[in-house]
Amino acid sequence: MDINAGEMKLGEGTDKKRTRLIDHLAASLKKAVPGSHAYTLYMLSTRLTPVEPLISSKTWENVEVRATDSTLLSRKVLILAAEKIFTSGSEKEVLVAGVEIHEYHDPADESLVAYISKVDTTGCHSGSVTPTRHIVSAYLNFYSNFDKRNNENSPNRRAFRLHLFARSQPQYLFHLSSKNPTKHILECSKLVRWWKGVLQQTFFDAQVKNVNDIRGWFFIPGVTNERSARTLINDVVSGEAEERESQFWQYGYPYSNIQRAIDVIPKFEDDAKSRWLRHIGDSPTVKEFWELVSHGGEFAGSQFAGFFWIYARLNDRQQMTSENSGDQKSHFENLIEKIGGLIVDVPTYKKALGKLLDQSFQSEDAAIESTLAWNRYFANLHDDETLMDGAINIVIENPTVKKEVKREKVNVIPVNNLQMSIKRKMTPSSIPPPLIKRVKDS
Repeated sequence: MDINAGEMKLGEGTDKKRTRLIDHLAASLKKAVPGSHAYTLYMLSTRLTPVEPLISSKTWENVEVRATDSTLLSRKVLILAAEKIFTSGSEKEVLVAGVEIHEYHDPADESLVAYISKVDTTGCHSGSVTPTRHIVSAYLNFYSNFDKRNNENSPNRRAFRLHLFARSQPQYLFHLSSKNPTKHILECSKLVRWWKGVLQQTFFDAQVKNVNDIRGWFFIPGVTNERSARTLINDVVSGEAEERESQFWQYGYPYSNIQRAIDVIPKFEDDAKSRWLRHIGDSPTVKEFWELVSHGGEFAGSQFAGFFWIYARLNDRQQMTSENSGDQKSHFENLIEKIGGLIVDVPTYKKALGKLLDQSFQSEDAAIESTLAWNRYFANLHDDETLMDGAINIVIENPTVKKEVKREKVNVIPVNNLQMSIKRKMTPSSIPPPLIKRVKDS
């Protein structure tokens, strides 16, 4: 490792197909983000950790899920993108977007449940484009559109499930970014519509390969039918467009109304549904649960939020046999561990996330200084063996790629910001001495 004068040496983005998530993200951004950009992609994740089951039942309505007694393996993944910008006549780097995902892998069931916990932007970027939408889409595509024929080392999977709670709030990962005048905060309707468009483009419009069955649900508590929900988020379609979207989207949720909520609704860490489940007791049904949610804090006054679920049953893979199943399980765990980026224990991850949350992004100057502080902290997490995997430089030149525009009727909104909020102490951050890292153009 060479961090003399605090400068990190990073890996370079590649288009080569690999098992690793970080390489897939880098290659996807290089192809999809319009315009000219120089990004640094940071990825930090925890090691796989055994956790308790998310639910007591593994049945979604009309979706078969094989029940197992296997150990569920969890990890958190933090993805950050920093962009090189020119300000006051000099080149600087500033964090522009961040995503945190909680993953739950079931080796025996050969499935993955992903919960998108945090998505945020700083408002500091060149032009009108941020990579947020492309990071989210590339992550989802990595797990749901995996072609094993092109990668013999990919782990077997039967199914991929996504859970998402879309709530418009000023900030989540980037402290005080809501005070940045260049940050545009999406209102409730636009945020829910944006997520619906991103998920539809990723899973349905793109005609995902290697998937036998794929379904999507969206739901706004307190809104009883799809037409009213679409009107609320300005996403009304009709005719052929409505018929086509109905092949993918169902309004509602993937649970039976008569089931006990505690049995079928997963309890994720840092999730509003988990807090509600803890307070309602064991008896309420799914229908009663959503009725209670519709009167909660997130739905007071004119506020509302959207819930999304995606289920993808992947093409059959070579199944594990009873003989040597232990070896197969170990092999699976070894493969899904290799996603690239820095892989650390849970306490180190929490400390690193806390370091990010301690920074200030209330202005461009503050964001630049905070990015330098994060850069140095991230560099010090490395050792000689993991340095090159910690972050990747991505140089993008796509002058012919058009910026995202609204699709007719479906209303996919180009992402500028995606915000949630976090309760935290409002103390000034301690900014280390400047530590600038240049992103090379070649």
